[in-house]
Amino acid sequence: MGCGSNNLISNNSTDEQVSPGIKAEVAHSDIVQFILADPEIRRLKLGVERSEIERRLMRASLEPQVSASSNLGAGASNGELKPAGTIQVGLSKDADLSGTSLSRLGIIDKQEQIASKSILEIVNQRLFSILNAMISIGAMDEKINLIDDGLDEYQGVKGLIETSQRMGVISKGRVLEINNQVTEVKLLRSQFELTKDTAQTTLDLELRNTNPSVINKLKNSSNTIINQKIKSDLDQVVYELNDLNLGILEDNLQIEQNSSQWNGSYAASITSTEGEEASGFLGIQLIRPVYDAGQSEIRQELIKNQMEQTSLELSELEKKVRIAYQSLNKAEETLKQQVQLNSEKLDNLIQAQKELEVRKAAGKANLEDQAQSIVDVANAEIKLIDLNFEYEKAKLEFLLLNQTLYRLVLSDDDVKQLLN
Repeated sequence: MGCGSNNLISNNSTDEQVSPGIKAEVAHSDIVQFILADPEIRRLKLGVERSEIERRLMRASLEPQVSASSNLGAGASNGELKPAGTIQVGLSKDADLSGTSLSRLGIIDKQEQIASKSILEIVNQRLFSILNAMISIGAMDEKINLIDDGLDEYQGVKGLIETSQRMGVISKGRVLEINNQVTEVKLLRSQFELTKDTAQTTLDLELRNTNPSVINKLKNSSNTIINQKIKSDLDQVVYELNDLNLGILEDNLQIEQNSSQWNGSYAASITSTEGEEASGFLGIQLIRPVYDAGQSEIRQELIKNQMEQTSLELSELEKKVRIAYQSLNKAEETLKQQVQLNSEKLDNLIQAQKELEVRKAAGKANLEDQAQSIVDVANAEIKLIDLNFEYEKAKLEFLLLNQTLYRLVLSDDDVKQLLN
């Protein structure tokens, strides 16, 4: 299906000559660079970088910490005011007896993977917006061109019909009926123009200053949607994200369970006070909650509830995909039947129109039949376009639902570049 003229998107970009090896980004394919320019994708990439920063901070907090403090002033003894001061140097290290740090590091690692894999969800949504606009523009262009051809053809008999009506050969009511049908066709054209303009606005915003090779790749993908083989499964990344989210909840549950155990820190300190010998301490400080009014148990219940909800959300999505897959298969069967019937109807209408042309050449044409034939053929051709367009949209929506739409545009290498 075509997507309109070649000037869908204005392009002001130029290819840059960059020496290899300067930055990892320069090796990215054009389509990957296009996706990485999206602000929401950049935000997720920053989330990946943030995870590494948080990981470094966590590891640093587990290293020995050194602190120093001093008190300077005066103290009274036997009614006499004398200078006094204390200097203390301390060293401490989290004992992490409950293993909480490992769980927290595990959460950071999983959050990093989630931020990375979630990029594909955003890519699916953006590609849907672009490809949906492209197929809409293509379908509207085809319908508008058909209507224009029909209206041009109608102009050839319009004058004869009006003359025949004045002569009483055709009734005024019949002429009005034909004119009303033509007016409805014109109204349809204006609706198609509005739909096309709306889709064009979306496309202009999405593809502004985009490399032509990317636009061509997207157009080619939009042209192959209707023939795309679909599967009833969710994309594997959806399951991986679900596992990661469950893993984070399990880590939080472990942290909460460990919070009721003994924890503490290793400590060493040296204290020096004016006029006294220096004193020191070396040992471990232990702490354990005794009573929290059941708060920890309640938090554990909340986490377990959230884990169950997360599992159910995946099951619900799987159910939606299965239903949509079955509906799409039935829609394909119905489409084939409707296309066949509509094609036969169109063939009959075109044949009848040819016969009317022959009669017209012989001076025996029925003008009202000829005018009606023009309208009928245009409507049948528009119906045929609509059947394919609606099925194409349904398939596109299914690819978004099962989150495999990105595979229609990106190669395996593109995906690797995008996620690394």
